[in-house]
This record gives sequence, structure tokens and C-alpha cells, in this order.
Amino acid sequence: VQGGRAVIARLPIFYDYPRSENYWGSISVVIDYDRLMNSAGLLDIENAKVALRGVNGLGEKGEVFEGDKLTFEQSDYQGTLIVPNGEWAVAAKFDATITQTQSLLIDIGWLSLLFLYTLIFFGTFMLWRSYQIERSMANRDALTQLFNRRFSLSYLENLMSKRKPKKHFYVLVIDLNRFKEVNDKYGHDVGDSMLQLVANGLEKSVRASDIVARMGGDEFLVIVNRVETEEAITAIIENIKKNVESESVEVSGSILKPSLSIGFASNAEGAGTPKDLLKLADQRMYEDKSKG
Repeated sequence: VQGGRAVIARLPIFYDYPRSENYWGSISVVIDYDRLMNSAGLLDIENAKVALRGVNGLGEKGEVFEGDKLTFEQSDYQGTLIVPNGEWAVAAKFDATITQTQSLLIDIGWLSLLFLYTLIFFGTFMLWRSYQIERSMANRDALTQLFNRRFSLSYLENLMSKRKPKKHFYVLVIDLNRFKEVNDKYGHDVGDSMLQLVANGLEKSVRASDIVARMGGDEFLVIVNRVETEEAITAIIENIKKNVESESVEVSGSILKPSLSIGFASNAEGAGTPKDLLKLADQRMYEDKSKG
């Protein structure tokens, strides 16, 4: 009478629920089909053909009442919809072509992922870089940028560890002569320049595989790896003195040249601990100092 299509739902009423043996009557509900589909959005899916079958709630056994019968034969998806008096079968065939809006969303998604991965990479790099800087600062002397006492003692401990195969190496304990006089007469700025001068000279006088450290004050340490004989270490010491003592610092018209006292010791001499090894080298350094 009014036109259009409707879903009719009929529900029986019993007055002895839940036994439901005494039937009283029924309620019929008329649901506007087109409004129902519009509200559900089932027929408005983009890039998809949708078909429904199941007149009278018969599901797959019922007739197709929405869409094309071929959709069920070529479907990408099939499912079941529960309705008041039974069920409907639904099938959908999707078009692989994406819309401009979908393409834009995909591009935004890729850009968002790229930004996220870049952010993660940059954050990880900054954390790693911060760790490297902190570690370097913990192992370096602030004034000379040489290794510090902490690192050099740890390095020695590792070299002399029982877990490591014994390899010949020497330690050189180096003291800067009359450094206190330089500080007292010319000031700490000149003293710092002298320490930096000596530090640069030491690094230039040894190999890249050797360790140069400032132990504190005017005391330096060099760990010379893979040296077998006393003659070889004596030649290295002479080269260090020659290179370092040839440099100078000029202040107020005066030329200040560094002077070094150097003592050496080898792990082959039977020193059991880094402390014993450094003590032996320290004794020889004072012997060198006493020679003037």
C-alpha cells in the first residue's frame, strides 16, 4: 500500500514462560528494508558488490533478494547475518582499484611509518652517542685527553689476568721534572700548557697500539705492547725523551723546555699485580731522576 519493501518479524507470545506451552498470540513488527540497509551501511561499502539471499530467513537455501547471484559464485567473502526469523547469507566481491581517498590514506600511512622509524633510529643513535661520550669522558683526562688512571689500571689488570695468555709488555712511569717550579713561577695556565705539550709528544713518540695515560698531576704512564727486550724499550725511552724534550713553551720572553724522568718494568720480571709492576717502574723512575 505504501510502496517499498519491508522485513516482517513475527514473535510468538506465551503466558507460561519459560515453559512456553500456553500460546497467547503473536506480535508482528514491520521494518522498513531500505532504511534498515541505509542504517547498517551494508550496501554502501566502497569498491565492493554486495549480495544477500535468504527470503523468509532461509539463509543459503533462500532466494537472492539483493544484488547479483553471480556475486555468490565469485565472492571474496561470504558470511551469515542473523535476523529475527532466521538468517541471511551475505557475499561480497571487492574491486582492487583504490579510491583517491584510500590512496591518500596509504601515502599518509607510509609517511607516518617512515617518520616513526626515523624517530626511532635517531633516538637510538642519540642514546648510543650519549653512551659513547659518557664512556669516553669516564676514561679520559679532561686536560690532556689522554686515558686516565682509571682506564690504564683496568687495562693493566686485563693484560695481567690469568685468563689472558701472557704476552711481553713494558710499562713506563714518566715524571715531569721541576713541574712545581713552573706552576709556582709562571702560574697554572702555563703549567697546563706544559702538560698538554708533554701529552702530545708522548702520543707522537709511541705506536697506535700503545696506551698513553695521565695518572694525575705531572705523572704519566705508557704501556708498550709486544716488546721483548730491554734494548728495545731503552731505544723507545730515548726516542720519547728526544721528541718531548725538544719541544718548548714560550712565556714572558722565557723558553721553557720539559724534562722527563722515566722508569720501566716488564711483566716478564715476575711482577704479580699491576701495583707491583708500577712500583718497580716507579723505583727506576726515581733512580733516573736522581741522575739529574
